[in-house]
Amino acid sequence: LAGVAQSELDIEAGGRSVAGIQRVLEECGLLPAAPAQYREWINQRRKDAD
Repeated sequence: LAGVAQSELDIEAGGRSVAGIQRVLEECGLLPAAPAQYREWINQRRKDAD
C-alpha cells in the first residue's frame, strides 16, 4: 500500500473497517448510503461518463 495508504485510515488500527468508516462519515456530517442509493449513484455516473 505504499503511496496510497493514509495514516488516518490505518488498517491495523481498524480505520478501514465499517466502524472506522462510519466514524469518518459522522465527523463529516454524512450518513452511509443505502445499497439502492449507491447503485443509483453508480448508474448515474456511468450515464454521465458516456
